[in-house]
Amino acid sequence: MIQLDFDAPDAEQALERTPTDVGYSQHEGAERAAWGDEKLNRVDGTHPVVYVAEGSHANFYDSALFLGRSGAEGVGCDDTRGPHTQIRPVIRTIPGQEAAARKAYPWIAFEGRLGELQPAFFNGPTGPNMKLQWAQPITWSEGWRDRSYGIPAGGLLGTAATGSFCGAVATGSNLIRRLANNATLTLGVLAALVILIAWLCSRTDWRPSAPLDLARRRAWGQTVSATWRMYFSRPLLFIAIGLVTIPVAVLVTLLQTGIVNASSLLGLAPSGQDGGFRAWLVLAIGTILSLLGSRSSRQPAPARWPRSTPAAR
Repeated sequence: MIQLDFDAPDAEQALERTPTDVGYSQHEGAERAAWGDEKLNRVDGTHPVVYVAEGSHANFYDSALFLGRSGAEGVGCDDTRGPHTQIRPVIRTIPGQEAAARKAYPWIAFEGRLGELQPAFFNGPTGPNMKLQWAQPITWSEGWRDRSYGIPAGGLLGTAATGSFCGAVATGSNLIRRLANNATLTLGVLAALVILIAWLCSRTDWRPSAPLDLARRRAWGQTVSATWRMYFSRPLLFIAIGLVTIPVAVLVTLLQTGIVNASSLLGLAPSGQDGGFRAWLVLAIGTILSLLGSRSSRQPAPARWPRSTPAAR
């Protein structure tokens, strides 16, 4: 769905004005655009252009490959690239009176699920009348986002990296779907993972840990044990190291916010694939600065301790 907001007291006066805001639904939320925004394409100055993602119900303002996300469905790829088929919907108005509306369009009163009955988030969706945007559209519009991020389809890595990312997400989603639809298989996989972890733990040495004996060769179990011993033996030292990263995190956040909210950056638009490149740039800057902060907060390595002789142990 899309929603048009008018600054008017009633529908009659709204029809005499242009909308103030437009909202395109995307999974659990929506993306906002002012009526005069550059990203909002309009036919004849009156009809908003909506790009519907292939195999999805998410709507976008551009033709691109977007990063779709929601709390219930995780992440994935929303593809609005061509070829496109132009569809002009036929407009129908619903009577304002509830009884007349239900008589003209009986599906309005339906409170069940549309589609299959499945467990968890694979269940069929509820109808429009069960949604906040149906009963309280203005309240719903307060949670709209200002942009969507596209996945850069070009550059040094080309489209192969993009295809690999989307393919990996699709494969993972299909795996989760199959596991959720087959409880026996799900329990079997979980049991196999527990057995594998237990077997790996039994194949390593946990003692001696000797956290201060830096020259010692260790199995991975000894490394874990030595790490925990070191943390618990010097809690104040490691808490202080962690506190040093707070100003670094604040700096990273401010810099990322400035890049995301900038009206223009090297000529890049805030949405579509340019917006995706901007998101990757923000991620890269945050990662680099975080690693530098982590490096600078490390304490000098202690001097190498001499190995103890067997008799002194």
